[in-house]
Amino acid sequence: MSQAYTQKFKHVTRIVDAFHQKTHQENEESRDPTIRFFYTLLGIHVVFWTILSTITQPNLPTETLEILTLGQSPAWGYFDQPPLSIWVMSIVSAVFAPAAWPAYLIAQLCIATCLWAAWKLGREFLHPWTAICGALVLEGCFFFTIGSSALTSAHLAGAIWALSIVAAYKAFQLENRRDWVILGVLLGLGMLCHYSTVLLFWAMCAFSLMNYKARRCWDTSWPFLAILTAGLIVAPHLFWSWSNDFQTFSTALHSWDSLSAHVVFALRFIIRQLLAVVPIALLLLPMIQAVQFGDESSYDKENQDFAKQYLLVVTLLPAASMLVLAGLVGVDLGATGLTLWTFAGLSILLWCDLRESKASWRRVLLSCGAAVGAFAALLVTINTMMPKMITSTAPSSVHFPGKDLAQQVRKIWADQDFKRPLKIIGGTANLAQNASWYNGTFHRPLAFSELDPKRSSGLSHRDLVKTGGILLWSDDTSEQYTVDALSMKLGADLNGQIHYGTQPLMLQWQTAADQAPITVHWAVISPLVESDETVALEANDATETPRIAVR
Repeated sequence: MSQAYTQKFKHVTRIVDAFHQKTHQENEESRDPTIRFFYTLLGIHVVFWTILSTITQPNLPTETLEILTLGQSPAWGYFDQPPLSIWVMSIVSAVFAPAAWPAYLIAQLCIATCLWAAWKLGREFLHPWTAICGALVLEGCFFFTIGSSALTSAHLAGAIWALSIVAAYKAFQLENRRDWVILGVLLGLGMLCHYSTVLLFWAMCAFSLMNYKARRCWDTSWPFLAILTAGLIVAPHLFWSWSNDFQTFSTALHSWDSLSAHVVFALRFIIRQLLAVVPIALLLLPMIQAVQFGDESSYDKENQDFAKQYLLVVTLLPAASMLVLAGLVGVDLGATGLTLWTFAGLSILLWCDLRESKASWRRVLLSCGAAVGAFAALLVTINTMMPKMITSTAPSSVHFPGKDLAQQVRKIWADQDFKRPLKIIGGTANLAQNASWYNGTFHRPLAFSELDPKRSSGLSHRDLVKTGGILLWSDDTSEQYTVDALSMKLGADLNGQIHYGTQPLMLQWQTAADQAPITVHWAVISPLVESDETVALEANDATETPRIAVR
């Protein structure tokens, strides 16, 4: 009986100590000049990279446009990814379409969240200036600079990963039910954003069994509460995936036929991650004296040792798991480096004997600024000078004339003198997505990418035949857009309903480089117009077959 009381007393003591430590920390933070300094740099990062991306990338990148145009109808899953990032961008579409800068801003806010999480956790056991250095060295990683110029689901996943790692650290340390619920919510949202979040969950579970202090959490029901919370959030998407033959999983997998392709995926992953981590370590060299594997510590020893082990596991174990998936299953996860290395600088600092002085902090921060300048110059070179220097290949998607294409598509439809607005733009994915997004408002025409209902949520072949629309394609796909090919694909006889443009659209790239214009072929599918009599018959008897006239 006395042992039970002793355990309860220790538990209460830990909670009281944590409360006093938090109160003391808040008082110290109110007088800490490093806080304002960090938030100032964070704001500069967001504003600088948003403006630079907007200026040098007049057209949204292909991967960003895909996210913006996938959420055409609410769903618990989409063609090749979970729904959360699509939902977020649907809100952006409703408010800001067709502006490009909000997408760039959201990407930078995700990066800022990662930097903030690394800084916030570092302040728990490092000197304030050292914590700033541990966070800002991420400016030397291309995933957090040039890689953030094209918004993808990995950006939102990276922000949620970073917050989840901080939440799990607090849950293990404070043993508070609220922290476990927050962790469950974040993991659930992370799964709705990117499937790689399951690797983070696996790493957290592995650490909770490896570390004696973290292992105590399984004596309570709180980890199960976190798992239940995450499961309830993910359950609707899992049901949707099951109902749709797990198409989001299958599209991420590559064929087993080519073993060499799997080797290429693994090597590509290794190279990308080394290019991401090595610069972070190099930027920290002014502060590092030697790698420290001993138990000596100049700060809170117990918390720092716990954090060393924790960050090492949640950083390296997901990376190792991704490497196995890339090599064995054929999943190309190179772009998810943004989720892996948020705490890389912090982890390096914890495992090293540090040289902490004003001179070393200043050198690290100046090196970070130099890295930002170098990456910014590289982005400008790639987006403005490269198209002029290399004219043998077409410029990237950020120079595509999306606004011009959308304007000409609107004119084509207006010239037909149809009574109903244009509702569907189909054809080659890149062309359909650009023409749809740059048409403007939330009620813009929907993109029917490749005329594939799986790639275009809420659309079907029947919708295109009924409401009509415009088809866009390039020279290399012309065979797929003949009358016979389209009639077979759409399951309807289009003779008399489809009209091909006599002259293709000639679009100029948004760059000063001397590039050949883009040739876009087009065709108009006339809408099927129901007579008033037919509408009345349908209202009286929904079972009657309506009479349809071709306009």
